[in-house]
Amino acid sequence: MLKQSLTSMLTRLVSLAPSAQPAIEQSEDDKKVATTIRFDARTRQYIEAQADHFGISVQEFVALTFRAIMVAGSEPQSTEFELMVDRFVEVFSSHGIPMADITRMLPDTTLVNSDFLSKKELLNKLDESIINQVAALFLVRPEWLKGTDNKPVDYHSLRLYKNLHGFARKLALHSKNYRTVSVIFIAEEGLSFEKLLGANKSGDAVPAVNVGVIIEMEAVVNGISYRRYEVGDLERWNYWRCRHHLKALMMFCEKSSLSYSGVLLSRSQIEQLFYGKVLPIGVMESFKRTWYPDQFLWEDERNTELFELDDIKKVCTEAKVEDYATAIQQPYRVQNWSDFAKGDQIRIREESV
Repeated sequence: MLKQSLTSMLTRLVSLAPSAQPAIEQSEDDKKVATTIRFDARTRQYIEAQADHFGISVQEFVALTFRAIMVAGSEPQSTEFELMVDRFVEVFSSHGIPMADITRMLPDTTLVNSDFLSKKELLNKLDESIINQVAALFLVRPEWLKGTDNKPVDYHSLRLYKNLHGFARKLALHSKNYRTVSVIFIAEEGLSFEKLLGANKSGDAVPAVNVGVIIEMEAVVNGISYRRYEVGDLERWNYWRCRHHLKALMMFCEKSSLSYSGVLLSRSQIEQLFYGKVLPIGVMESFKRTWYPDQFLWEDERNTELFELDDIKKVCTEAKVEDYATAIQQPYRVQNWSDFAKGDQIRIREESV
């Protein structure tokens, strides 16, 4: 059975409400009964933010949510068609795009604004071509948009391990095609450089310390800007090859002047993000703490793993990524952007003296 998101359940609840409700005398059993529910700090923060977004009190939001769950559980589940419409709208709204701008982002389709006044009208327009265009815009799976699968994004599709050259090539192309590009190194809350050093020294004798990679891009379509995310793999800091490739990517970003940073997330957020269970933007735009991976490139005692720095330089050299760094810093020196995008080897013109 397909699970429904909170947004889908609330949308369904609103759609089930009759346009004009008759006045009903409230019996003793129907009167609201006060109750107390205790939430942990993180859950309460989420509820308060959602209630504020809907413009209602926390109590009203909690009651509305449980009412939606009750209706979703007792009424027949949404069909694939209903899910497809809900998810089509959800993927735009999640990325901060107003409904009025959707047609601007899909100019080569038959969609018009009036289609959004009726689920039926919108459903009749959502053909294979539109689904694939939207999937490409937001890097989501067409199967998820169609309502036939619960995982919005692919995972294990962006590999860094033993693939620094390919990763750097992708970043060079992204820097050409997007307004901004940033590499984000994701780790679990509670991370410290001492903990990373312990994983470095002890290897598999200690629990895995994972660091994942995400590429954040600011895209612009017909004047509408939005952020999209490409999710890589979690790599074990404990294993030297994985660790070396993570550090080599940091070094490549530094050499190419490409923005990179570190973000700390909860274990559940990391699992959802790196196993394709949620839209990345929901996690990445939530409250989060930071860490500073650039410290591993410092050439002094502040770098807790300074002893490994020469090995990282060697990995970068052997990967032959210098031309990609040049393409990011000086795109005018690339002679064959079009052919390079099609898979040809990049050609860098000599710098004039």
